[in-house]
Amino acid sequence: MVLDDIADLMEELCKRETRRKVAGHFTRDRKWAYNMALGCPFRLDTDFIAGLDYYGYELKLVKKEKN
Repeated sequence: MVLDDIADLMEELCKRETRRKVAGHFTRDRKWAYNMALGCPFRLDTDFIAGLDYYGYELKLVKKEKN
């Protein structure tokens, strides 16, 4: 699930860098980074996409195959 993967990523990033620094790359505040690491829902916007890109990640929308 996407939310679990993003929570794992944010938890990993917050271990390597300060929450303030991680949140800055997503143009958010420290509280946001803490909530993301806990798996709280997020708003998908261009700042979030740019932050993922900064860390070398991208989101893809993939159509499921019909069974």
